[in-house]
Amino acid sequence: GVQWNETCGVVDTEILRISHVVRNLFQSADMWQSAVSALLPYSSKGQDMILEEVRHRALELIDLEEIVKNNVLSKVKMPQMKTVRNVITLAREIKARLENELLCIEFMSTDVNKSRFPDDKSLVGRNGDFLLYRLTGSEIYACLRERLRSISETAQRLTVVTQEKLAFQWLVEVFQWVEEIEKAVTDYSSLDGYKRTRLFIDFNSATRILMKGEDIFFNIEDVTKEILRAQKISIRLTPQRIAVVVLKGGVANSP
Repeated sequence: GVQWNETCGVVDTEILRISHVVRNLFQSADMWQSAVSALLPYSSKGQDMILEEVRHRALELIDLEEIVKNNVLSKVKMPQMKTVRNVITLAREIKARLENELLCIEFMSTDVNKSRFPDDKSLVGRNGDFLLYRLTGSEIYACLRERLRSISETAQRLTVVTQEKLAFQWLVEVFQWVEEIEKAVTDYSSLDGYKRTRLFIDFNSATRILMKGEDIFFNIEDVTKEILRAQKISIRLTPQRIAVVVLKGGVANSP
């Protein structure tokens, strides 16, 4: 506390100075801790629920990186620093892998062209083939499945939702939707005289898949569209059509 100097009869200015420094340091540390608590919400509700709650305010990596540049950290050892640094490491890894393994790399394969869809409105080709099998049976699809699985392991360890994690989660949802379409297809030989196998999706499954697809594409977050557009990938939505377009300079054969 402040002391009275008996010799001079005045308040000791050095004690005042130290008291002021300590008070400011405490306030700065408290503000840093509050900022960390706001950016890194922890909950026992589970990862999926946390994702839904903070989807609308996904963090920018730069905001996380600014936390560790605060001057107070040169004077005070904060217990959350290990957690913050771990979060930043994982966030950087997801950003790098999203860009370098999914969006920006040219996939080299002999069946890349086969996996592309013709510009038709139906998944049933003119010769009766189910065109989705071109994709799901291709090397690029198998590569995509493995990369999504691998990056998902990192994403699950990241306890916050960054913009890149949000974009990655959207890609996972699209992939799972495609797999749901494939699993819904049943094939059996027709009983009405046709000798070849015919493919069907029952009405309930088709309705559910259609509604899920509309939800995924029409409710895509703006930040996810911005991340994709930065990599020359455009999502164009109209009431009648959903189009994913690779812009000039983009990677046409990325997974």
